Amino acid sequence: MASDYPRGKLEILCIDDGSAGETSAWILAAARAYPDHVVALHCPQNRGKREALYEGFGRAHGDVIVTVDSDSEVLPDALRKLVSPIAADARVGAVAGNVRVLNTDGAIPEMMDVLFTNTFEFVRVTQSETGAVLCCPGALSAYRRDLVMQFKARWSQETFLGIPSTIGEDRAMTNHVLRLGYQVKFQSDAVVLTTVPLRTRQLSKMFLRWARSDVRESL
Repeated sequence: MASDYPRGKLEILCIDDGSAGETSAWILAAARAYPDHVVALHCPQNRGKREALYEGFGRAHGDVIVTVDSDSEVLPDALRKLVSPIAADARVGAVAGNVRVLNTDGAIPEMMDVLFTNTFEFVRVTQSETGAVLCCPGALSAYRRDLVMQFKARWSQETFLGIPSTIGEDRAMTNHVLRLGYQVKFQSDAVVLTTVPLRTRQLSKMFLRWARSDVRESL
């Protein structure tokens, strides 16, 4: 709500995916504080991020849908800069934001900051030059709503080798946009800060999840 973005065009959908913690209470508090902008959505059962996003997509009204992870914080000018390529060029169907590390204390966060610098400032910058960024990160990305409406049902029900796809939803959405013939760009100055693991076990699980979804979506 503190974003440098026109209030009249801002709709914030907060999805509680069957959380057992205080998530629902915080979302309801935000909805009470900003009744004209914040919509609280509650899923009675935890079904995973893909299903939670699907619920949000079905309630969105704006021309552009922006996804933000619950462990991430957008900078005040991030939304405005993120959607500008879509507003400026009808050929752009999605835009990837620039993910940086929020919790910077410790060796693992420092290592992740270097990894993110390479991944976004070099790899995605190069991909963006051809209009084919391969993955719009879940932490901060923008999509044309009319495109999302075209593929959201198929995207929500995807399987791999007969097993429902519960990870890599961001890479899968990017593939759908590219498949429709639209460009996907990277916006370096649209910055989001995200929390990264502090322990090697958590880090290993995250890397394994990324690798699995990368293999699946590449195929």
